Amino acid sequence: MSTRARTSNPIVQLVTSRYKDRKQIIASGLVPVRTTLGAPRWSLGYELQATIRELAPTRDIFHMAPKQFEIEYPARVLEHHGVEKLRGLFADISAQHEGRGLVLLCFEDVTIDDLCCHRRLFARWWQEKTGEAVPELNRDLSVLDLDSDAELAEPRPLL
Repeated sequence: MSTRARTSNPIVQLVTSRYKDRKQIIASGLVPVRTTLGAPRWSLGYELQATIRELAPTRDIFHMAPKQFEIEYPARVLEHHGVEKLRGLFADISAQHEGRGLVLLCFEDVTIDDLCCHRRLFARWWQEKTGEAVPELNRDLSVLDLDSDAELAEPRPLL
């Protein structure tokens, strides 16, 4: 029996990136969405179109050691809200923007080894729950598979 969630909301294209990847975010045509408690304190060069606070780690979780963060963030944040609530939020934002997909943003550079990032933890959790991959937007507008269990593959085009 599958543990994947059934849905009544439309499936929305999701990718992740960091706030500083301005050119890629703009060129992707996706809706930039903040997923952090705090907003960037510099000029982004694009406008954040929405905020999903439900994806932001709580302050106490944010300050945990990486191994504990990897356990507590999915358990206390993502499981608390659940797939259907999050899918509904994604669908609402997408509908407000002509059905475009979303780029979920935070501060972290996930190319740095041993970095714990909530957007990639979300991506892993989402795929486990729904079967839907949430790739990382790459500098050449392809997407990177950052799943540590996946074999290295060529980036594939986003659009």
